[in-house]
Amino acid sequence: MPPQIGELRSLTELNLWGNNLSRLPSKMGNLSKLQKLDLSENQLKELPVTLWKLRELTELYLWGNQLTQISTEIGQLTKLKELILNANPLPADEIGKTLQRLPSLEALYLRNMGFSTLPTSVYVHKNLKRLVLKNRDDAETYRTAPFNNFSAEEQEKIRKRLPGCEVEF
Repeated sequence: MPPQIGELRSLTELNLWGNNLSRLPSKMGNLSKLQKLDLSENQLKELPVTLWKLRELTELYLWGNQLTQISTEIGQLTKLKELILNANPLPADEIGKTLQRLPSLEALYLRNMGFSTLPTSVYVHKNLKRLVLKNRDDAETYRTAPFNNFSAEEQEKIRKRLPGCEVEF
């Protein structure tokens, strides 16, 4: 990706889905008006520090990468409402730490993460309105990622503990 991307300072949406990116240019931090960023289906193993400068970001799509952790700096994205982490090798405790830093988050997507229980921090997240745990197998990324496996009992427990949240299994 050319570093000139940072010159598009009025850009509000950027879709970089499926570009086989393993890193992002530091100039992306100049996109101060960016509200929606789709980095899905790339080869990102970590998120660059420059991403945390995007303070207007409300939607961040990261599904189908190679993320194993998310920096504590994600908490700087105070306007983030929707986060899609599907099919990343993130451990449950990493999801919990991420949620604690995003009090404005309303929608969280955790498809094909290999979970059978939810991190307890999900239950204390008061603004969460939508939680998507349903597996998909309609793309190669989803077919090769581990399926979530919530028992009927666990599903009922999740629904009871998140009464104001639409949960999709």
